[in-house]
Amino acid sequence: MRFWLSALLSVMLVNFAVAAEPLSLAELQAGEQIEVNFSTTGCFHVYAAKFLFTHDKVTVFDLPRTWDKERKQYIYAKPELIGSMELNDEMRQRLDRLFLLYTIETHGGCSTTDSITMNLITGGAIVESYEYTDSSCAASRVDDVLPLNTLLYDIRKQSKK
Repeated sequence: MRFWLSALLSVMLVNFAVAAEPLSLAELQAGEQIEVNFSTTGCFHVYAAKFLFTHDKVTVFDLPRTWDKERKQYIYAKPELIGSMELNDEMRQRLDRLFLLYTIETHGGCSTTDSITMNLITGGAIVESYEYTDSSCAASRVDDVLPLNTLLYDIRKQSKK
């Protein structure tokens, strides 16, 4: 499978522009975090979550939101803790490949649109920030990545035990 993922990413990199170098869990230093604000809208779902990654752990929060008709935008309520999960080497590698996938500018092909904001946080301050939009559904079609919605599902399931 690794060969196919590499081949797919190589083809995608040739056919699409890379937005920026991805943030990487493997490269996180002590005291650094990657904050990912993830919202997804599709035919049968709308939700948003915040992921806080350290090198060894992820903590996830639900981001409840309501539509403000006057402002014509979503207003987010206080984040609600969903749970945490330890990250192993395989999970970090699969997430890093997902982050790489997000850097590829995609142009549709799916009715689901994911909006992703990634922030590198050092000493409590955002030192790098990137925004991505994916409407390709590629994250759910590539075997060697860990989609954020899958990670969210696993953490929800684990926290109910």
